[in-house]
Amino acid sequence: MPWGQDLWCQFSLIERHTGLGVDSTETTRNFLAKVAEVEREYSNKLLSVCKSFNQPFDRDKDTTSEATWQTLVSSVNDIATHHSNLSTNIVAEVCQPLKQLAKEKTSEREEQIKSYNKNEANLQKQFQIFEKAKKIYDKIDKEAETAKANFEKIERSESANRKKVDLARREYANKAKAREEGQRALAESLDQLNRERTTHYHTEQYSVLNAMQALDENRSEGVVHGITQFANLIIATSKEDMMSMNNVAEACKQFNKTHDSSVFQKRYATGQSIPGDLDLNSILERRSPKMQRKSVALQQQEQAHQHYSEPEKVHHSQGPPPGPPPGPPPGPPPNVQQVRMLYDFPGTNPGELGCAPNEILFLQQDAGDGWLLVAKKNGQQGYVPAAYVERL
Repeated sequence: MPWGQDLWCQFSLIERHTGLGVDSTETTRNFLAKVAEVEREYSNKLLSVCKSFNQPFDRDKDTTSEATWQTLVSSVNDIATHHSNLSTNIVAEVCQPLKQLAKEKTSEREEQIKSYNKNEANLQKQFQIFEKAKKIYDKIDKEAETAKANFEKIERSESANRKKVDLARREYANKAKAREEGQRALAESLDQLNRERTTHYHTEQYSVLNAMQALDENRSEGVVHGITQFANLIIATSKEDMMSMNNVAEACKQFNKTHDSSVFQKRYATGQSIPGDLDLNSILERRSPKMQRKSVALQQQEQAHQHYSEPEKVHHSQGPPPGPPPGPPPGPPPNVQQVRMLYDFPGTNPGELGCAPNEILFLQQDAGDGWLLVAKKNGQQGYVPAAYVERL
């Protein structure tokens, strides 16, 4: 039903209604713009988390659990990208069109309001013309009534002469004729006013009110279309997120604890047999690891003391001066078992050898007591825990 027919007298209400509609469009746009900001912040935070945790676990290398972990981080990183794209699409495909829609409908509404006010002003002008004609007629009518009353009074008077009566009669006749002419002019003015009113209410303002209805309906349709587009973007992003999580679920299904355990076993197996029973005689003949470490420490101190503290002998012979002191003892031969340090070992106790992770050492002795006697390439020897190394 057109507004121009049922709401012809409710323009102030229509003006307020359409104004609130434009405001609601801006409110919807601002709300969705905030959602886009939240999506952008969410994406950035997820990307930051993925970046800080995107490190493989050395202990789980080549295992199904490591593959699951990598799939998890990669999938969450993909989700962050999905929501970054979602934020961009909300702004470009929803917020910008809604902003343009509000701008266009605001301009259209202002034009229709101007047209309505202009039409009202024209009708009001025609009313003023009619009111002016009405005042003129009222004056003429009043004068005619006064002339009539004066004529009737003189005609009834016994003292009035015929000349005076004829004069009053002619005055009344002139005023009556002027009243008839004024009435015709008033009728023409009223006809003009009615024509203007018909055009005003059935054509001009009818069109304005219907145009206001159309712009409000189109605005509402545009807002709902934007909300629909927003919902579709959210649904599409949710599907992408679901696919990423399905990848994680599939990776979890590939987890094989037996395989992972065998990977660890193959990586660190030494190939040595499990120790058997200890022989009492060998125990009595062998010193304890602590005594062995202490012995090595004493030997190292003695070598250092001889190298740096013994005074040089003065040679009085005419022979050549002695050569430079010998360098550090050479490293063990290449056929000696090599081991690699897995962890840092400070070696703070006497007889222990401080080593860094990944340092290559030469195995000198393995008594099966949890300590290994090893040597560095420079010949420095000492004990390290057997659990801290892997054999090469």
